[in-house]
Amino acid sequence: MLKVCNILKNKVKSYEKPTQEIFKLVEQFDKIAVYAHRSPDFDAFGSMFAVASFLKTYYPEKKVIALGESNPNLNGSLYPEMEMLPEEWDNNFLAIVVDTGNTARISDKSYVKSAKLIKIDHHPNVEPYGDVVFVDDTTVAVSEILTVLFLATKRKITQETATYLYTGIVGDSGRFRYRATTSLTFQVAALLLEAGVDLDSVYNKIYALSHNELRLRAYILNNHFITKEGFAYYVLSDAKLQELGTTVEVAKEQVNIFSDFKNVPVWASIIENKDRNEWRVSMRSRKISLSKFAAKWHGGGHAQASGASILPGETLEQFVADVDKLLKKHQGSKK
Repeated sequence: MLKVCNILKNKVKSYEKPTQEIFKLVEQFDKIAVYAHRSPDFDAFGSMFAVASFLKTYYPEKKVIALGESNPNLNGSLYPEMEMLPEEWDNNFLAIVVDTGNTARISDKSYVKSAKLIKIDHHPNVEPYGDVVFVDDTTVAVSEILTVLFLATKRKITQETATYLYTGIVGDSGRFRYRATTSLTFQVAALLLEAGVDLDSVYNKIYALSHNELRLRAYILNNHFITKEGFAYYVLSDAKLQELGTTVEVAKEQVNIFSDFKNVPVWASIIENKDRNEWRVSMRSRKISLSKFAAKWHGGGHAQASGASILPGETLEQFVADVDKLLKKHQGSKK
């Protein structure tokens, strides 16, 4: 096993007490349901299935299930299929919610039936819900947190668990490019590789493009917008999604197509979600903090990666003008 350096050793030590609190509660229940946020991304899926995998490995007598929204491009290939809460569980089960800052964003509402709840997250702790709350907003991903928590148990991380954790870290760090990526992130990733992660398999499943995805990217490159202030974005209606043969989830994942554009400090995907009667926004930035802005537009998230929504009664024009206002303010503060 790779030698653990002092930064990781110190992090593991700082996690010992919360690890004990979490697993003390885990050991009290025979049934455990793991949840993440709506419209799950790689860290949501990766951390959710890593928890389920770890618990199944070391508590084989317990029933552990993962609940919430699925993604047809990820479940069944990179991740297992989602499950349903069995009727016979009643309210005698433990809920573990990962990567979800507030209860409104928890994907499957059956968590309200749980007897106890554990929150593990890396978003700002604006809503400290749950019986045990562990939040570390200095980490790039919940999957990074979980790796350290699992190390603190002094139990081996299996190849399966490591693979889920690695996908979450790769996804939330933008392949180790986002500013929240630290030396700890790389140390954790190295340990996961030592546990047997197959890089070729992981990257092929995450980033290999289908013909429809190539068509989608071509459409975005030919039909995007960049404002005078440098806000780059693309807009996809439900009708256009149908025409391109894609989904809200796949369309959203193309947002970083602008990450290498010069003079573009903020970029976004703006996609119609007809089922929810809203336009879903995924925002990214190089340096400008987006979290407060996203909260204003019914969302939230991290400084450089946040989600928002344009609801009925609001317009795309209003949203774009508000982003430009944010960019002007930022430019003014630099003078």
